[in-house]
Amino acid sequence: MSEVDAATAGNRQREGLLESPDPAHWHGLFDALRQRERRTRLLHDEQPLLVLVIEPDTKVIESVNAFGARLLDWQARDLVGLSLETLAPPDGASRLRAELRECVQQAGHVHRFETCLLRKDGRLLWLRAQARAVMNADERQVILLCCEDVSEARLRSRTLAYRARHDPVTGLINRAEFERRLQRALYDAGSHSSEHALALLDVDQFKVINYRLGHAAGDELLHEIGEIVTDALRSGDTVARLNGDELGILLEHCSMTRAHALVAEVVTAIGAFDFEWASQPYNVTASVGLVPIRPDSDSVAELLSHADAACRAAADGGRGRIHVWRADDREVGERHREMEWAACVENALHAERFRLHVQPIVPLSAIGAGGSYYELLLRMEDEKGALISAQNFLPAAERFHLGPRLDRWVVGRAIDWLNSRGLASADDTCCINLSGQSLADPEFPRFVLDRLMRRRSVGASICFEITETSLIANLERARASMETLAHAGCRFALDDFGSGHSSFAYLKNLPVQWLKIDGGFVRGIAESDEDLAFLRLINELGHLTGKRTVAESVESEPVLQKLREIGVDFAQGYHMGRPGPIEARVAANESGEVPILKLCEI
Repeated sequence: MSEVDAATAGNRQREGLLESPDPAHWHGLFDALRQRERRTRLLHDEQPLLVLVIEPDTKVIESVNAFGARLLDWQARDLVGLSLETLAPPDGASRLRAELRECVQQAGHVHRFETCLLRKDGRLLWLRAQARAVMNADERQVILLCCEDVSEARLRSRTLAYRARHDPVTGLINRAEFERRLQRALYDAGSHSSEHALALLDVDQFKVINYRLGHAAGDELLHEIGEIVTDALRSGDTVARLNGDELGILLEHCSMTRAHALVAEVVTAIGAFDFEWASQPYNVTASVGLVPIRPDSDSVAELLSHADAACRAAADGGRGRIHVWRADDREVGERHREMEWAACVENALHAERFRLHVQPIVPLSAIGAGGSYYELLLRMEDEKGALISAQNFLPAAERFHLGPRLDRWVVGRAIDWLNSRGLASADDTCCINLSGQSLADPEFPRFVLDRLMRRRSVGASICFEITETSLIANLERARASMETLAHAGCRFALDDFGSGHSSFAYLKNLPVQWLKIDGGFVRGIAESDEDLAFLRLINELGHLTGKRTVAESVESEPVLQKLREIGVDFAQGYHMGRPGPIEARVAANESGEVPILKLCEI
């Protein structure tokens, strides 16, 4: 059969079907059509999109799918006949109109944009839209608009953006966002000669409350302080949590006179506030450093550095003070130098530029015969190789809480050195200075015990030196640390004894075996009967309480003779031996020239 004959036969078959009088045939055909229509309607109505047909001129909705109507909280029949612009928020109608107009102008092309519509319940619905101008069945142009609901994704994005700019504890902006705004103010000052001010606020009692009451109390205190500061300032001022208990305040378009008055209100409001925790009130104060933002200010880093130095000067001067930064300010200059030293310590720790020196402690009677006694002293090597004494950098290191890191470095190196050289014995005493910050750190004893775990014989030769000032901050925590270390065989010396008003009390309350008499009571005993009598009293008190006594800063033979006469047990100072590199003494020992550390024997 040819293709023509086959086509003719097919046509005749279809004509015969249409002419068929069989009712079952017609019911089957209509059922098939209804099923096809239901599938098409389902595909249109329940597609998880908002599908609209819009009249281009009036923006009237000609049709909407059921799923889309539910998204808008409407019935589909009620939406038909409304202008789409009536569903737009007041500030979005013109933008929506412009997008639809551009779609008509580019007929045939898919136009993509984001928009938002108001649901019937008043909530905002964010939509990612695709629109296309097409001709309908009546050959009339309409806009086919398909929209995906992106409200949840947009909310997540906004939440993430908020978290990236804000501190989770206080709800204040964070350091990164604060520095961005500070940079903007600095640029404005340089471009328009405008006046702004930066303040750095430090909560004076935060560390005490955080330690005694726990981090939850500390977080709540910061949250409440943040609210107090915000309420005391102008509506457009910026408050941020920079780190720890430090808050940054940016006062834009504000003279220094006005800035000082505003900050004073903040300090007064905090001083009048009683923080309550577990039904107990705690009075809180704040110290503030205030810095002008001028056209000649170099950078954000410089402004923050000046504010930090001024804040520390305020804190050093007492509670609840404000210190205004000035270029010629002596107090601020000292804080800057401390910050520079702290930076040097950080760099030296990173670059391994710390060195240990040894100074002998010489026994003056038979009580110390047969042993080796010495103190390890810390030196920092600068970038040119010159050695810097600890008295230059230790105050800054402790102020910036670097003391524990230095102590761990010294203790770790000392234990390794003693163990590797086999220099430790029950008769040896290696004195190591400790900061109060390490004594107050519950992790420090664990660190020492861990290092001693495989070097048990070394612990008995270690004597940690502590000062009264290091004990004052937290006596109970220090006592606990000392008792823990004492179980490992470590001993303790009370350094600079007699220089503080509470030194005598510590003899009774702390596990101390040695008293190191402050050099201020030693240097003049050869010329002053009064100094000699006072030193004799300290020495006798030490002996009555079972302590060994060490006189520091012994720099002449007459002083040494007086110490022998009154029965001081040990002497330390330049007359007995200057500090020297630990490596040199080890080398001398290995060569057999001099018994290492026996230099300090009688």
